[in-house]
Parts: sequence; structure tokens; C-alpha cells
Amino acid sequence: MEAAVRSVKFSIFFWHMVICAVFSGCSDAPGGPAKPINSVDASGDSAGNCQAANSQGKACDDGDPCTVADNCSAGICVGGAKNCNDDRECTVDSCGTGGTCIHAQMANWCLIAGSCFADGQAKMSDPCRRCQALKNGVDFSIAATACDDSNACTGNDTCDLAGACTSTVLVCDDKNQCTKDSCDAKVGCKAAMITGVCADADPCSTGDSCANGACQPGSGKLGCDDNNTCTLDSCKGGSGCIHQITQTACSDGEGCTQPDACTGGQCVGIKTSSCPVCDLLFGSYAAKLTQFQIGNAGKIGQGIDVDGDPKTCAPASNCADGIDNSASVLAAFLNTPLIKGVNDGNLTFVAELAGYVGENIPFTLNLYYAVMTQESATASCKQNSDVCKWLVGQSALTAQCKPKFSFGDATIKDGKLHAGTKDTLFAMDADLLGAKNATLYVKGARIIGAVDFEADKKTIKGIQGVLGGGVPQTAIIDMINAIDASMFSGLGLTKAQVLDLIKQLLVIDLDVDGDGTKESASIGIRFSAVGAILIGTAK
Repeated sequence: MEAAVRSVKFSIFFWHMVICAVFSGCSDAPGGPAKPINSVDASGDSAGNCQAANSQGKACDDGDPCTVADNCSAGICVGGAKNCNDDRECTVDSCGTGGTCIHAQMANWCLIAGSCFADGQAKMSDPCRRCQALKNGVDFSIAATACDDSNACTGNDTCDLAGACTSTVLVCDDKNQCTKDSCDAKVGCKAAMITGVCADADPCSTGDSCANGACQPGSGKLGCDDNNTCTLDSCKGGSGCIHQITQTACSDGEGCTQPDACTGGQCVGIKTSSCPVCDLLFGSYAAKLTQFQIGNAGKIGQGIDVDGDPKTCAPASNCADGIDNSASVLAAFLNTPLIKGVNDGNLTFVAELAGYVGENIPFTLNLYYAVMTQESATASCKQNSDVCKWLVGQSALTAQCKPKFSFGDATIKDGKLHAGTKDTLFAMDADLLGAKNATLYVKGARIIGAVDFEADKKTIKGIQGVLGGGVPQTAIIDMINAIDASMFSGLGLTKAQVLDLIKQLLVIDLDVDGDGTKESASIGIRFSAVGAILIGTAK
């Protein structure tokens, strides 16, 4: 019988050792691997109490500190697993050496003050501090994230680097002139209806007032009379006053000028011999134009950005860099008479930098028709290369002895010239090209160029630039009609054929008179000039 008991004990011990070896889940000696919290140790009876008769159920000690409530069962000492569960979802619990419970903290979790927080979870009532396990697994870390300051009058609430919830103040503006806007910290923006004067969407009505939170049109009508006989005045809904340029007879108020005609919205009269002779002196900064030709493309050096939009250029088939020169198609038809006019001395412009004293200081650039002095002519001065002396023609001046064509707001900075505004008018009479009764004018004329001064900075050596603006289609057609047909014979075209081509090719891309309808083509006129001396006016 004793031999049989020993055989059973050996068999139990053998299989116990096999299980421990295979699963590494138990140890009967201090310093062995930690036991899982649910393991059961039946390693034996260290005091031999379970070998005695009637030992079933008696207390014993199996020698394993990771078991509890050891008792005899079938002649061996069996213990229940020690409970090491800390009831925290962020720890892995086990029993280790000497029966000590081990609570290993899991990755992507924070254990703060005995409580578990998942990675990214915010501290109660403080969204700017969150569990960031990689930074600090035992405390909250400052997080640059969205937050809420509980103020409806702020927006873009964000945690700053100090852990404070910062925000920007909301601008309460409902774009309604008939409401008073405010903000309440609990509800946000509010708008209260008000009464009073306002301006509705129609600029042609006056006396508009607020009623029921909306601007109601008044019964009055906007007066648009600009007291200019060269414009047709009206008011257009959504736009306001329109001053459409007309081509009619007018009176410039001077009895000695005739004929007076509307040119580019201005009444321009030609001085006659009955007008007082202007006797003027001029400054030392002047230059005579030696080249005056329409640019052949909408590219740098051939035109300027007339419409002020760098994303558009003209003509679409031959342009770049925002340059507008839709009228470049005219180069093939008008450059020949323009070149001839300059070389023959019929088209003679002299520019005066009136009031120029230095860079970045505004001055006025005046353009005059001029004639060479007898002194320079006798000396065989070359008008397109030499510095000759010139007299301003009386036809270049008004009856009040003012320049007919001036470019205001002119400046020179680092040698770069800018002159003219949206209201500047430049005109060229057809008779300068051997024609009559026509004027080619450019509205909104501006000049961009470069000025080269002599070494002493007291006189001009030369100017290169472009004159740009908008030229009405009617003015172009009038100019073509006024030019002698022989000017186009070199092209193998009749005047009628030239007019047909222009009507087909010219793209109208500007509204220079502001009536809401495009009637003009952008134009770029290239010019160059040499230094000149203005010594007075021709008699």
C-alpha cells in the first residue's frame, strides 16, 4: 500500500513538473518567475502534514508565497492563487518574487494619482492638459489643442504653450446698416433694429432710411449733371452717375478759339490769331520725342497694364505679364504715317518736366507741339539725335496759356518715370499726319519709362517709355478716315479694306467713360526721346 502511494505521488509530481516546464507558469522556489493571478500551486506539502491519515482538508503550506488558503487534497498540499487584481484597466497584474503583487503599466496609458487615463484623454475641466503617455505617463502634459473658454463672444479657442485657453474676440457685424450689433457672452452676436439714414443698393435714389431692419429707398433722385457739355449725364442702377463721352460741338468759353470740339470728354478749342500770344519761359528739363509708334504686342516694352489687373492681358493671342495693348493691331496700319510724321518734323512733341527738382518729388509732365528754333535749324541740328533748341507752338496751349495736355502726379524714382492718372487725356490731331478734322485721343493716359540724366543731373540725356490708356473705337475710325489713302498703299490695301480689318480684329476691352459698356481698346504707344532745350513760345 505505501509503495502504491509513493507511485501516485511521483506521478503527480512528474506531471506537475512537465506542466511547469512547458508553460513556465509556476515556481516552487523563491526567485522564480511571477505567477499569473489565477494560477493554482499543488507542488507538495513542505511539512509533510498531508501524508498523515485523515489529513484531507487540513491546513498546510505548499511553500509558494503566491498561493493562499493552502490545504491538503489527495495527500498533497494545494493552494489557491493570490489575488493581485488592482481593478485598473491600464495595468497588467501578476504575482512576483516573495508574493509581491506587480502592476505593470500598459503602453498608451497614463496612471495619474491612482486613476487610469487613455492617451489623449483630457484632465477633468482642463482640456489644455491631457494624457500624453510618451511625454509623461504619470501626470498630465500641456497640449496645443482646441479648447472652450465658455464665452460665446470669442472664437478660435486654442491652448497656448503655457496651458491657457486663449481666443480671439468675435467681430459682430451683420453688414446691415439698419441694425446695431453687439455680443452677449452667453448667446453670442445680437442685432437690434435701428432707425435713421442709410444708403440702399441703388445709388440713384436719395433720402433712403431704415425701417424694420432694412434700408428702404427714398423718393429723391441723384443729380448727375457734371456741367460738362462734352458728356451725356445719367444715373444707372447699381453704378451711379454715368458721364458718357460725346463727340459734339462745344464752347470752351474762349471767343478766340475755333473750332471747339469735344475730345475725350473735354472741350478743346484751337487758338486763332485773335487769341493773346502766350510768351512763356520753361525749365531746363525737356526732351524731344524721336520715336512714337504703337506697340505690336501686349508685352513688356510694348504696352502697360491699363486695367490694373496683372492676371489679364491683351490681345489674348499675343500678350503676357498683364500688359494690355488690344489696339496693337493698329500698328500695321498707323505706324507708317506715325514714323513718317516724326521723321518729317510734322509730328513733333517736346516733353517738359515742369517743376522737377529731384527724385521722389512730384512734378507735372507736359507734352507740347513744338518747332525748332531758327538758330538750331541754321546750325543743321539733327532733330532726332542732337540736343536742339525748340519753341512751344501756340496750338499746344490754351487761350489761358496753359498746356493742353499734362500728366499729373509724375515722379521719378531710381530713374523710373511714372506719370498720369485715370483722368489724364492725351490727344493727337490728325493734321500732324497730313490729315484733317480728326483727333486720336487716349483717355486715362499714363506713362511708364526710364529717364537718363546727363552727368551733371541738370539736363536730360534721353527717355525711353510707353504711353498707355484707352482709345475709343470711334476715334480710331475717325483717324483712319482722315488719313490720306496713299498712306496705306504700301500695304496693298485700300482705306475701306483697312477699316474692315480693324473692325474685325480690334477687341474692345475697356469702358473709359464709365457707362457700363465697353467702347474702347487698350493701347500702348512706344516712345523714345533725346534731350532738348525749350527757350520759349513760337509767335
